[in-house]
Amino acid sequence: GLPTTTGVEIDGIPITKGDYSGPSGHGLVLRDATVDNAVLECARGAILRRGLSFNKCDVGIFLNVGEDHIGNDLVESIDDLGMIKSIVVEVVKDNGTSVLNAENEHVMSHLHRARGNQILFSLNPENSYITEHLKNGKTVVTVINGNIVVKNNEREKIICPVQEVPITFGGTADFNIANTLAAVAALYGLGYKKEQIHSGITTFHPSSKQNPGRMNMFVFNGAKVILDYGHNRHAIEALAGMINKMTNKRKMVVCFGTGSRTDEALLELGDTVAGIYDYIIIADPDPRRRNPGETADIVEKGILDKGFDVNNIKKINNFDEAVGHALDTVKRDELLVLQVDEDVQPLINQMLERKKGEFFSFSGI
Repeated sequence: GLPTTTGVEIDGIPITKGDYSGPSGHGLVLRDATVDNAVLECARGAILRRGLSFNKCDVGIFLNVGEDHIGNDLVESIDDLGMIKSIVVEVVKDNGTSVLNAENEHVMSHLHRARGNQILFSLNPENSYITEHLKNGKTVVTVINGNIVVKNNEREKIICPVQEVPITFGGTADFNIANTLAAVAALYGLGYKKEQIHSGITTFHPSSKQNPGRMNMFVFNGAKVILDYGHNRHAIEALAGMINKMTNKRKMVVCFGTGSRTDEALLELGDTVAGIYDYIIIADPDPRRRNPGETADIVEKGILDKGFDVNNIKKINNFDEAVGHALDTVKRDELLVLQVDEDVQPLINQMLERKKGEFFSFSGI
């Protein structure tokens, strides 16, 4: 069973759509008698407002801490946010496994709170936390000579080459390599064999069926189009490292801020996209506490403060219309990123309907 910000799936079958990354979604899975394994996305807001839906877990995964949610729900600092997120490794069973990102200093500052067997992951095998962890006789997951490796003092197990993992896009998407390392660490902690882990990570694709809204790639009239949920500075910069390898032509984006974020966070969003894209379309599908268009105005200010050419900015508050304009504007060999919200299917349907016969999945670079 899998409850996330986009819905609930049981055995790969969608049960309901929407944000179910808290106790209500978790309950749908945990009460289902057919479920043997529950993989629960634990959203920061849900933890704050309603707590966890479970007392103990077999594996807790602590991926990262960024500045995206500061200023919401009484979270006033990155330390506050780290304390909240670290709860998922604090409730790991004594015989369970805590998985932590050794490349994030804020995550590692909570290593002492992680229960059970601690496994660290990093793309860099020389990461200081990784080398120290190995010296202490513990297990790490890293990349050595292009291979995903589980390593401790007793052995070094090669799981598979990074390039064999579809969501890494041939090893160009560092952020998805890191996500894969976390998944490998979790599966290893659960006692799965090397062959089972290999099978899992090499058959999971960044498609709109298996992973909707997360790095879904398409070809549209000769242009590359990416649908991705990334909506904060860290996610946008991570994606930039990949798209810069994909084209030397114009890079476009349809982006939007979330109205509940602080002005500073929205200005930062504008500043970040301005440093990556050549043409920016700003929408406003999620104003929340703000007046319609207010969020887009702040994001635009962040873009202009970066010195971006005003002639290459377009504000279209209606998201569907913004996407339509982007698809009309993008040209062959260019690249377009569409920032998606929780419900990505209407966007996919819109694109399919507009250009029937000219739209097909794209699985390589």
